[in-house]
Amino acid sequence: MVTTTTAKAVVLLAVLWLWLAVRGGAAPSCSSVYNKMAPCVGYLTGKADDPSDRCCSGAKELKDMGRSNDDLQAICKCIRSAAADVVGFKRDRAVALPGKCGVHVDFPIGPDVDCSK
Repeated sequence: MVTTTTAKAVVLLAVLWLWLAVRGGAAPSCSSVYNKMAPCVGYLTGKADDPSDRCCSGAKELKDMGRSNDDLQAICKCIRSAAADVVGFKRDRAVALPGKCGVHVDFPIGPDVDCSK
């Protein structure tokens, strides 16, 4: 015979599992965003004429990570923070990056971007 406590625990776990499945998990972490964009630093600082294949691959993966508004805002904030820390960051190259990689992004890249929109 199942006790009332055990039955409540099973129901609670089922509800939690459903909530997590619907929610889809946490927003991407800045470390995962940085890892995807690290190969782009040479291009973004003018040390490379074109973005590398690894850079474009990372940009495409970042686009795929942005499944919700919360995800996109988290990615945007991470990129904004990283861009502010990159010595020699060239905004024009950041704006050109998605087009050079064939990736459409829903927000501009740079240290002065308002990620709340």
